[in-house]
Amino acid sequence: MGLTQDRIQQIALHVSATYRMPSGHQLVSVSASIPPVYQNDLKITQYILSYNDGGQTSYQAVPISANNALYEMCGLGPRCSIDSGKATPERLRLLRREALELALYTFHYTGVGSVVTFLPPKKGEQPQWVFLFLRTQFEQQGILSKPLSAILSEPTPPPAAAIPATEAATIDGITEPDLYRFRYTSDQQGGVLLVFDPIAQSAG
Repeated sequence: MGLTQDRIQQIALHVSATYRMPSGHQLVSVSASIPPVYQNDLKITQYILSYNDGGQTSYQAVPISANNALYEMCGLGPRCSIDSGKATPERLRLLRREALELALYTFHYTGVGSVVTFLPPKKGEQPQWVFLFLRTQFEQQGILSKPLSAILSEPTPPPAAAIPATEAATIDGITEPDLYRFRYTSDQQGGVLLVFDPIAQSAG
């Protein structure tokens, strides 16, 4: 666990340092942790994935253990929002790109089975968006068999408004199915469940 924790912290520092705003300042800081993690001093004991099952909402547990990584993207504003610039679709795509790069590095250089990445909220809003990337899905889609340069063509992230159209389509195609709203609920043992709710529309 210590080795994986060290590696994901190195990945978080390495990737986040390359993403910049037009001002030149770092887009977000990224913290890295291995579950179980804590929400308001309560341990998150389970991930729960909700899904539509014939018009009914069903729930599926996603095992969490030392075989998972969790990243939190945090700007300098309240509740981890980005305190400067506008929350544009282009900036959201740059954040998607960063989340994807974090997941790719993590799957390539550690043995973790899932990567959870919290996105920063818009100013004035509560955090509500999260990615759940699963190694099994990336393997099934052939993503992990490709070099990183075949997915993200530029080693240094381009400005938000300058991401090439082909790369933008790749980023959206991989990340959109894995974007959820998140919420917390409690279990009967007093633990905290992190619930992933699918969304019908983009975070905008």
